Amino acid sequence: MSGAAGLSKERPVRMHTVLSGHVARGEVSGLAAVVARDGDEHVEAPGGHDLAGGAPMRRDTPARPRPHALSGRLTG
Repeated sequence: MSGAAGLSKERPVRMHTVLSGHVARGEVSGLAAVVARDGDEHVEAPGGHDLAGGAPMRRDTPARPRPHALSGRLTG
């Protein structure tokens, strides 16, 4: 971050690259991630429901949370 409020322009690109890489390598079929800061929000949902090429992941795709994989604080 450059110190300005909100999200940088570079980090969402990096986030897309990293998350899409996990899908491309077959480590996960799909995933969704949300980053929010000072009112700015970025959502990534690469991949699909299953490795066989099911429906694509979307922002509202139901998923079972894995609390041990969470890497940040969640607020309501």
